[in-house]
Amino acid sequence: MAAGLNLQPQTVNGRLKLDLSNQGLTSIPEEVFHITNLEILDVSNNKLTSIPEAIGRLQKLWRLDADSNKLRSLPEAIGSLQRLTHLYIYDNQLTEISPKVCSLSNLEVLNVGNNKLSTLPPGVKKLQKLTLLYIYDNQLKEVPAEVCSLSNLKVLNVGNNKLSTLPHGVEKLQELRVLNIYDNQLKEVPAEVCSLSNLEVLNVSNNRLSTLPDHVEKLQKLRKLYICKNKLTELPPGVCSLSNLELLIVGSNPIRRLPDDVTRLTRLKTLGVPDCQFEEFPRQVLELNTLEKLYAWGCKFVNVPEEWEKLQNLRLLHLDRNLLRTLPSTMSHLHNLREVYLWNNKFDTFPEVLCELPAMKKLYIKKNNITRLPTALHRADKLKHLDVSNNPLTYPPQDVCKQGTGAIMTFMKQQAEKEPEIFHVFECLSSKVKRTQWKPIARSLLNDKEMETLHTSAPDNIPDQVYQTLVHWKEKAGEAATLPALEQHLRELGFDQLAEHLAWIPRAHTKTLEQLIRELLFADDAALVAHTKFAMQRVTSCFAEASELFGLEVSLKKTEVLHQPAPRKKYRPPCIKIGEKPLKAVHQFTYLGSTITSDAKIDKGVDNRLAKANRAFGRLPSRVWKSRHLKKDTKVTVYKAMTVNSRLKLDLSNRGLTSIPEEVFDITDLEVLDVSNNELTSIPEAIDRLQKLYRLDAHGNKLTSLPQTIGSLQKLTHLYIYDNQLKEVPAEVCSLSNLEVLSIKSNKLSTLPPGVEKLQKLRVLNINEVCSLSDLEVLDVSNNKLSTLPDGVEKLQKLRELYIHGNQLTKVPLGVCSLSNLEVLVVSRNPIQSLPDDITRLNRLKTFSANDCQFEEFPRQVLQLKTLEELYAGQHGRRKFDTVPDEVGTLQHLWLFSLENNLLRNLPSTIKNQHSLSVVQLRNNKFDTFPEVLCELPALEKLDISNNNITRLPTALHRADKLKYLDVSGNPLKYPPQDVCKQGTGAIMDFLKEEAEKDEKILQAFNRLSVKVTQTQWKPLARSLGLSKRAIDAIKASAPDDVHEQVYQTLVRWREKEDEEATLPALQQHLRELDFHHLAEQLVPTPRAMPCNAWTGMARSGKNRLEANAITSKFYISS
Repeated sequence: MAAGLNLQPQTVNGRLKLDLSNQGLTSIPEEVFHITNLEILDVSNNKLTSIPEAIGRLQKLWRLDADSNKLRSLPEAIGSLQRLTHLYIYDNQLTEISPKVCSLSNLEVLNVGNNKLSTLPPGVKKLQKLTLLYIYDNQLKEVPAEVCSLSNLKVLNVGNNKLSTLPHGVEKLQELRVLNIYDNQLKEVPAEVCSLSNLEVLNVSNNRLSTLPDHVEKLQKLRKLYICKNKLTELPPGVCSLSNLELLIVGSNPIRRLPDDVTRLTRLKTLGVPDCQFEEFPRQVLELNTLEKLYAWGCKFVNVPEEWEKLQNLRLLHLDRNLLRTLPSTMSHLHNLREVYLWNNKFDTFPEVLCELPAMKKLYIKKNNITRLPTALHRADKLKHLDVSNNPLTYPPQDVCKQGTGAIMTFMKQQAEKEPEIFHVFECLSSKVKRTQWKPIARSLLNDKEMETLHTSAPDNIPDQVYQTLVHWKEKAGEAATLPALEQHLRELGFDQLAEHLAWIPRAHTKTLEQLIRELLFADDAALVAHTKFAMQRVTSCFAEASELFGLEVSLKKTEVLHQPAPRKKYRPPCIKIGEKPLKAVHQFTYLGSTITSDAKIDKGVDNRLAKANRAFGRLPSRVWKSRHLKKDTKVTVYKAMTVNSRLKLDLSNRGLTSIPEEVFDITDLEVLDVSNNELTSIPEAIDRLQKLYRLDAHGNKLTSLPQTIGSLQKLTHLYIYDNQLKEVPAEVCSLSNLEVLSIKSNKLSTLPPGVEKLQKLRVLNINEVCSLSDLEVLDVSNNKLSTLPDGVEKLQKLRELYIHGNQLTKVPLGVCSLSNLEVLVVSRNPIQSLPDDITRLNRLKTFSANDCQFEEFPRQVLQLKTLEELYAGQHGRRKFDTVPDEVGTLQHLWLFSLENNLLRNLPSTIKNQHSLSVVQLRNNKFDTFPEVLCELPALEKLDISNNNITRLPTALHRADKLKYLDVSGNPLKYPPQDVCKQGTGAIMDFLKEEAEKDEKILQAFNRLSVKVTQTQWKPLARSLGLSKRAIDAIKASAPDDVHEQVYQTLVRWREKEDEEATLPALQQHLRELDFHHLAEQLVPTPRAMPCNAWTGMARSGKNRLEANAITSKFYISS
């Protein structure tokens, strides 16, 4: 017996087995072949180079595992093992398979994967009992046709070979369940594959496919389909008809959008669309309510839609390697989401919605720009793995982060326990601050941009503005935002009464709540209303505790929480708990007969009432039309009373009509006629009697022509004639000057109707069959003398790039606007004076260049191209732009904007919304002042604003911290000094940052002084600082009842006027000259000690308050 080896076989599942796997064997011991009753021999994962011929002695052998060795050949005797059903010889160094293997007539499983085979042995068709055949990871250039004779084959894996086709006869494999042909060189999948009616898994990934064969929809048992890493530009239509599909992987294809019909995959659990070329996140995905896993990395999404509520089964979400900066609040509804991958995006702040995911166990959000984790993250108490590496985190401290997930979550929980106190203080303090006090407090804590945002969010609600100011300060300052620090700010501003109020704020609250709960205890259907999340949690907790005292039970299943955010505020699902169990957050519920919604609109209530009306109308056929107890005149009266949108309608759809009854054309007041889904072959010329016809539905028939008189229906706005047999549409249709919708798809058309350009009001044109579709993708006819493009350019539906610059075009040819796949359009250096409105139909356009045209004004149509990434609008000629429309801010994907050689003096403030804008070219314009909106571009990397009239750069420019290239040459700059500018971008940005810090100190001093100056002191001070009577009157008019604001604006005007001369010592001198010595001494405050009673009060603070929005809860109580 071989030393150290156990050669004693064991009985496993009724069969005698000898396991010699993982023993480092270089040969099989001779003793093994004496065990003639052996049925299973496992010699896998060794170092065998051969198997002895003695294997022939084991005539009862049922299974042989010899995989993961170094076998170069098989013994001839293997052919004698007639009881062998399973042969595993994968992961070896075989260059051929002995023909003797084909003598194993009972063989059911053969795995020869991961070898060096270039062919299979002749006679493989003899293996008629074979059910599983694995030939993956070899060097096959073809699969022998004999394989198609294996009628019992259920699994065929020929992946990772060198196949360029499949053998003829593959349709014979009718028992096939799994077909893997991934990692080959196929340019097409044989149509015969669609005849494999029992196929459940098809993997054709990593080939060269541009489509799938027709009739793929026949594979109705298909559960898994892998078509990734090919050359597909769209999802093959038949795929959407695979009703049993559970897994679909289409990633790494140049697919730009998903078809709407993908929502028909009602059993889909896994969808993979990574590394596709979508213009935006495919919203159709959010309708797949059975989805459990979604892979969508590497698609360069800038944002994701709001509608996530339906994906209640989602467990895994991959959105890594995109350009995301935020996540929608609706993701909080994903209660089953366990794994979230968001690494390598553009997050500057941690998406707080992740804190509301109760099932989250894994979160990867590394390689972003996050500096701070929210303490609310501790609520994700099931989180076991958190990767926040490669973020510039300052909170939690790095020493905590290095200890891993457990340490981070513990730290967050400890910090969260400290926070409820300060938010409750914020809430109470906000009701005490006066209108004239808010701005000084806000200036002391925030910058101007943040103040503007807060004022816009709640322009007439001072308590909300104050509260949001304090919350924003807390988020920005982090641990430095303490109650002592807040008191210090208030005292520096002279608001001592507010500072003292902090000490006793926490004492109130309980009595009112107890009274409220006592009153509600006698209601079996109670609605609790509060205006803050903190108050809502307190009311709910007290309600639950009181109910328990009375022996009542709150039904958690029926208890709902509804949140109505303030106007223009983002919706955030509330997390209200009873005990440790969160209550269900809803967007609507019905109470006392009314439907209350989170958006505070009445639409849902109206819809409910319409639904009831609809049900009532639905009962009319049985109760009126088919009733034998009503007279015909009565029925006609009821029918005439029924109108659609106040229009008289006759519905003859789905009646099996072969012709339209003559009587119809006598109803000359008819406005809507529906004869769809019948058997009509024509429409009579008598249609022209219906001169009031507004809409005609004739789709789903067998029409071969339309009447010429249709052109007389001048009130017709909607014409639906799709799904017929029309070969042409008469030119008379183009006489319908009011036509808005023309649907003619699914016919046999070879061209559009002549004169279609006359339909100037046409909004929708649906047509599928445009003849002579070309494969042309790039067309360059630039620098010629073209005055137009040839007719039929719209047929080039695969065209991606069109260059027509440097010609004599006076307008963009209308056909260009029909090129739905166009991504690049260059029309520069043509005498074009305007763009057609239809250019907005180019909804995939990424690059548009219109340099040196003759536009009278900036073409607003461009601003409707939401997919635009590069826009060139420089003008060297006589026509130049002097303004840019405000709507430019809607171009969310724009990363390059060229406006050089124009007459611009300013830029619209909406440009700050272009979060992806990284290159801006503004040289040779008329800017006298630097456009400060550029300081708000978070992605700005290159800015050329040379050759203008700018004398000063704003210190706020230092906030554009990604700016690496700044060209300000050719400007009469005085600030920064020329010696700084000559040193380049880095020196300029450093200088501006230092100056900004100085400015901040001066402005804070202005702010502190503004609350101390009285009404009688303001005007003398303003006159002393050199402000004119006109300037003083303007300041008073801007804030007539706010002395603090008047003083602050006066000081700011003085600083703008005097520039570097406006220093604090200079201001002190002015105050002393006016004999305002007390103000002069207070201009630079001395630190004051914190009063003891303030600390005592803060120790008794209340609980957390997140936002000043209305939250309404509905409760059902059952004893």
